[in-house]
Amino acid sequence: MGRKQQETESSEATRAKASSKNGSAEVEAAAAKPADQALQVVDAVVGVVDNAVADYVEPAREKVEALLDPERRSDELETMRVTFAEEFDRAGRRGSEVRERAQGEVADRLRGAADRIAPVTDRMEPVKQRIEPLVQRVRELV
Repeated sequence: MGRKQQETESSEATRAKASSKNGSAEVEAAAAKPADQALQVVDAVVGVVDNAVADYVEPAREKVEALLDPERRSDELETMRVTFAEEFDRAGRRGSEVRERAQGEVADRLRGAADRIAPVTDRMEPVKQRIEPLVQRVRELV
C-alpha cells in the first residue's frame, strides 16, 4: 500500500469515527430535548402564574386593603360603584347591538332559505294538481 492510499484510508476512518461521535451526540441531544422541553413548559407555567399574580392577585389585595382602611373605604366604594355603572351601561348597549345584529342575520338566513325553497315549490305545483283529485277520491271512499 502506498502512502497516499494510507492517508486516504486514515482520513476516511477519521470521518467515520467523527460521524459516529456526531451521531451519538445527536442521540444524546435528542434524549436531552424532552428534558429541555419540560423545563420550557415549567418556565412557561411559572411565567403564567407570575403574570396572574401581577395581573389579578395584587390588584385584588390592594382593593381589599383599601376597603379595610376606614379613610380610603368611601373613596374605593365610590370608584367601584362608578366602574360597575359604566360596565353595566356598556353591557346594555352591547346587548342591543348584538340583538339587532342577530335579528338581521336570522332575517338574511330566512330570505336565503325562502329563495332556495321557491323553485322547489314551483316544481311541486303541477304534481300537487295531479295528486289532489286522487286524494279526494280516497277520502270519499274512506
